Amino acid sequence: MHPEFSNPVDGSAALVAPLDRRQAIIAPLSRPPRRVLFFGKSMSRTKATAGLVEALLGAGLDVRWVNVAKQRQWLGRTLALRRVTRIFERFAPDLVFVFCRDLPRPLLERIAPRVPVVMWIEEPIERVDEGYAEYMRQVHAVFMTNPARIPWLFDHGIRHVGFTLEGFSPTWHRPLTADRPLKRNLAFIGGPGRDGLRAHFLAAIAQRHPLEIFGKGWESWRRHYPVLDVRGPVGPRQYQEICATTRIVLGINQINDDPLYFSNRTLFTLACRGFHLTHYVPKLETLFGDGEHLAWFHDVDDCLARIDQYLHLDDERDRIARRGCDLVHREHQFRHRIANILGVLAPHKTRGELLAHDLAARLRGSGAAKQAE
Repeated sequence: MHPEFSNPVDGSAALVAPLDRRQAIIAPLSRPPRRVLFFGKSMSRTKATAGLVEALLGAGLDVRWVNVAKQRQWLGRTLALRRVTRIFERFAPDLVFVFCRDLPRPLLERIAPRVPVVMWIEEPIERVDEGYAEYMRQVHAVFMTNPARIPWLFDHGIRHVGFTLEGFSPTWHRPLTADRPLKRNLAFIGGPGRDGLRAHFLAAIAQRHPLEIFGKGWESWRRHYPVLDVRGPVGPRQYQEICATTRIVLGINQINDDPLYFSNRTLFTLACRGFHLTHYVPKLETLFGDGEHLAWFHDVDDCLARIDQYLHLDDERDRIARRGCDLVHREHQFRHRIANILGVLAPHKTRGELLAHDLAARLRGSGAAKQAE
């Protein structure tokens, strides 16, 4: 049984932790942060870390970004840890922001007692081992994009956890300024997924419709499914081009059964004004309207039927893509997520003030269209 959701902290779609009769406990900071030390890899294809850093800067914070993996590549492990420690001491942050676990645990153990550490987790976390749980126990707050896993963290004694939706930045994901002629009917952007989930699915689609796949990790699956037409991974600029020149951009999530946990490519595609036909996840209708901002399917047969429905409806696809694009640019940028997180952490706020804006109706089925008006 999926948990219910508590009220969100403000008027966008990011939320405080789902409830399973237990309350999340995220303590406000003692004072507003001014200097943020951000730890994260470059993520050149999704620009997730760059988007978060951009949003922190946009919130008026002084931000220093450290890529520990790159430091280790250049200097080796020991010298890299020493250098990062010097950066921490000299920059003197009053908040540390960590993307997933991109701050090594030895450094976390030194930093967390001195400065509040906030953790952003995009991975699905299909299981919580003790090492991961201990890492999260040491931080001040955890914000994760898969709300279905939050009760697991509660079971491990991690109550300082909240849910936030994925985000995007229009610096990298936005519509092209000029129209392009359509080049293809169907495209999918991404890897084959856990145990080839997407490979099996897309092979069935490709039996009926020409389909171009852009992503890495497909080599072994192409041997199983010669019908798969794989073109290699793409960055943001190519992503924009694909969305502009494809009739239908397909979406399949890593996990399709967890409420509101969906691929960040859902937002990327809508942000680039692509027509997105994606796998349904529970509660998706609380954010987007089917046939209004995107379209969804439940299985292969349903996907094929929706492809047949929309493939030749050029005006309808364009209308849906434009509404989807407008919605995500209005509500789902990284700046909205960072504003929510800073709101949760803001000092001198009571729980009632943090939960003042109620979007519970959205999460209980009122739909995104009415909320967006």
